[in-house]
Amino acid sequence: MEYWISHVEHETAANGSKGAIKRVCAWKLDAATAQPVDKTAYTRARIVELLKTNVLYTATRGAQGNWKKGAKVVLTDDGKYITTERTATTRDNLGELPLCDC
Repeated sequence: MEYWISHVEHETAANGSKGAIKRVCAWKLDAATAQPVDKTAYTRARIVELLKTNVLYTATRGAQGNWKKGAKVVLTDDGKYITTERTATTRDNLGELPLCDC
């Protein structure tokens, strides 16, 4: 199954910066319509599990309500962090998605 992550919530690190991903809002992609449906909040642990058997992408919604599929979401090589493909970071990084609202 394919999921699109549209929102993210981070924990706050000890120095006040963004810490680890706490949860995300993600949509399942409907295979028949190729449109995202069923917006759900997922914990960090659940996203890690979903990444083992599913494909996840970041996604944004434009002013007209149209969806734009973003970067593929992956785990870092050591399996510790959730990030987007082609990012050399060693921490959680899903870009600048808005704060979770689900």
